[in-house]
Amino acid sequence: MMLFILALAWLHPSLLIAADAETAPAFLVGDIDLSQSSITTNDESSPLDAATVRELFQPDSRVTSRREWRLAEGSQVTLAFRGPVKIGSSFLSADGAESKQFVAQVLRGDFDQSLEKATASDWREVAATHVYDGQFQTRAVRLTVEREYRGPLTWLFWQPRWNSLTSAAVGSGEKAPFGSHPNSIPLGRRWVNTAADPSPGAARQLQRGPISEVTPSWYILSWDAPQTLDAIWLSCNADEFHLLAYRGEEGLNPAIAPPQAWARVEFETRHERRGGDKRLSEWLLTFPALKTSAVRLQMTDCRRGAVAEIQQFEALALASRHADRGPLASSSSALSGKAIAFEQPFDGQLAVAITDGEGRTIRNLVAQVDRRRGPNVERWDLKDDAGLTVPPDRKSVV
Repeated sequence: MMLFILALAWLHPSLLIAADAETAPAFLVGDIDLSQSSITTNDESSPLDAATVRELFQPDSRVTSRREWRLAEGSQVTLAFRGPVKIGSSFLSADGAESKQFVAQVLRGDFDQSLEKATASDWREVAATHVYDGQFQTRAVRLTVEREYRGPLTWLFWQPRWNSLTSAAVGSGEKAPFGSHPNSIPLGRRWVNTAADPSPGAARQLQRGPISEVTPSWYILSWDAPQTLDAIWLSCNADEFHLLAYRGEEGLNPAIAPPQAWARVEFETRHERRGGDKRLSEWLLTFPALKTSAVRLQMTDCRRGAVAEIQQFEALALASRHADRGPLASSSSALSGKAIAFEQPFDGQLAVAITDGEGRTIRNLVAQVDRRRGPNVERWDLKDDAGLTVPPDRKSVV
């Protein structure tokens, strides 16, 4: 088997916080104007019923099953309110890349006319996970289907303003054969721990045994400095899992920390919908303010046997914690590590090593991992092989 070896030299910066949060949906049934709420398909509009509104837009504190939706390209779902509703955060969840299949929009806050008078310029597009300005209010939200979609779908709105710290994290996870890039989740991509060999003619069986308490799968989000978290928004295929917080020595790499460096997080389930068969389930988990430099999702039972799949793993912190720091996104490029882009010349295995200015290896980043031919990206968390952050003066050129 061919092995592509990439040796790179180094080039190089942090955050802190503390408090507690209540969890409440942004609106109740009585706030909804069903007469103005509709679903439009092929230019034919029909009113939304209460059951559809509940399944699509409202959280469930008890365990329920996720409804299977079938929406044609160009379909549009509009939810109208009887008056302005204040929204703090919203989470859009679907099986697959929801940001590519849907356009989520809210009516601008100062729009005070009847809904039928709203033009395209009156609607504001929002991200799948979105935190709104402190005093934002709206009279309507809508979802447009960019491509035909079949699967579960949820768009939930909450009063608390939660910032997601996930894009500012470094991701790492179990790396069984043909699994996803370890930093997939912070990059907004789906992550799986393993998959079948994609090579033509290769055997299709998985090279990993079933996930269990004895042989769990795991995924970690870590930061250079401790963060204070209040909640987790999760979409994955796990039926059973534990949430753990890093309690080990700071400066070490949590991905290689021993089990005693992790402590179980006790949480409340504010929302839970279970996916059927191979579909993903979703949860909103809240807990007292938790200060840690890493969180670990430990999956002990997944409905696909050996395959663990995560679509969203959003580590949430109250936006008020960042009020004096400016937008969190301004820190994300530093906190998410260094992106190392390269061209893989062939399908095969890859090794990446980081060297200092004198050519000495300071970090073996990956070794004998499977990558496909073409453009690839590896991410370095700016630590050496001992788990210590590499100082800026140990730099060199590639």
